[in-house]
Amino acid sequence: MRVTFAYLETLGTGPGDSTRLAADLPLGLATVRAYAQRRPRLRGRLAAANRTVPGRLAPREAARRILAASPDLAAFGVYLWNIEETTRLCRELKRQAPGTTVVVGGPEVPRAPADLRAFLRERPCVDIAVSGEGEEAFAEALEGRLGGGRLGGIPGLGLRERGSVTAAEPRPGVASLAGIPGPFAAGAAAVRPGARGMLCVEGSRGCPFACSYCDFLSGTHKLRLFPLERVRAELDALWDAGFRGSVCFTDAMLNARKDRALDLFRLMRRHDLEYQLELKPELFDDELIAALGRVRRVFVSLGIQSVNPKALKNMNRGLDLARAARNIRGLAARPNIRVRLELILGLPGDDHESFKRTLDWALPFAPRADLTLYDLSVLPNAPLAAQRGRFGLRTDGRGVVLSSTGFSAADMARSSRLFAAYRHLRGAPGCWPGFERVLRGGTARPSEALEKIAQRLISAGRLPKGRIYGTEA
Repeated sequence: MRVTFAYLETLGTGPGDSTRLAADLPLGLATVRAYAQRRPRLRGRLAAANRTVPGRLAPREAARRILAASPDLAAFGVYLWNIEETTRLCRELKRQAPGTTVVVGGPEVPRAPADLRAFLRERPCVDIAVSGEGEEAFAEALEGRLGGGRLGGIPGLGLRERGSVTAAEPRPGVASLAGIPGPFAAGAAAVRPGARGMLCVEGSRGCPFACSYCDFLSGTHKLRLFPLERVRAELDALWDAGFRGSVCFTDAMLNARKDRALDLFRLMRRHDLEYQLELKPELFDDELIAALGRVRRVFVSLGIQSVNPKALKNMNRGLDLARAARNIRGLAARPNIRVRLELILGLPGDDHESFKRTLDWALPFAPRADLTLYDLSVLPNAPLAAQRGRFGLRTDGRGVVLSSTGFSAADMARSSRLFAAYRHLRGAPGCWPGFERVLRGGTARPSEALEKIAQRLISAGRLPKGRIYGTEA
């Protein structure tokens, strides 16, 4: 069977940009391929090809590239940022090669059977949809196709078969991660020659926390660890392939277990690479900070989201502000560590005033700690998806929250402009020192200074009057 693993990259694909396209497949698809090729019933029976195409291509040309290997089956990875474009691409692919089986998988595929059936009905160009962690379900689908049997009833699978749409029950997360090979060490994905962008590696799956806006790896809140030797082999494979860019660990909370974090920090010292890590600030202590300080280059993202207790409670998220502040200062003091504080705009329970209080708390850590803003999105498998009515959420076509009870669309636009003003200050030569005097002086709220700056930028035509989304700031 000829199988093409295909990904439409819509992030960072401008002319000459190599930030994202550092390998010929993203991590998820590459891992699915590595696992399928190791299955005894599939070994030696798949002729696999990888195709990552930039989103700037017209669907006709993108489909032509994917069909170059004449696949019997094309498997796509879909995410919040590319699902609409990938659907258009699948439609064009079916037009050019109607006999090709189209499979999609990824976090945008719903797990609940009713939602999975609706997902397929809305996309007649898709034959099979794989929900949750896709390694086992996809491999079983390939085995069924090779054996000539029906695929109905395979957990985690939705399909269009014999004129009807069906969906089986959700599949639990893979019980033993030791059976899933690392895609780079297994040769399922190749580093592009001279790549210096970003590549992803898994150290674990699941998360011990249960934040309502999140659906990290099939919503499995039990932390499951990949063997340390597998992680070592992946890093070695990237280094041996000549990769000298940034390695992003996809772990939801890499320091959820101190012993594991210390082991991983030791592994990171083996190669002269930059590492991007998601960490929870309260879970640090002096020993962990010192250990991370010995890694050559680290970019850490610390999830603050909001300092409003009501918003945090609504999202089932805890935050020890005093401990977080202490550890942020400790991390930012290390010259090898770049710190980014992550905030979310639109959390239920927040409003414009509480968003300003969050900025007032976070801004004094700048410039040693940078700030980034994400727009709250309702993910299809996250608990928040079932709470739309409770919080009065209104969203756009991609699930981005436009307003909620107590946080109007107009106030969200006002809040977004504050962050845009911050980005302007950080990016415009000579602007930051003046604002830093406001931060250090303590005579005015930083958020109110940002409001004045935002208004001046609007009057000068340098900021729009409407909502500015996080990716546009």
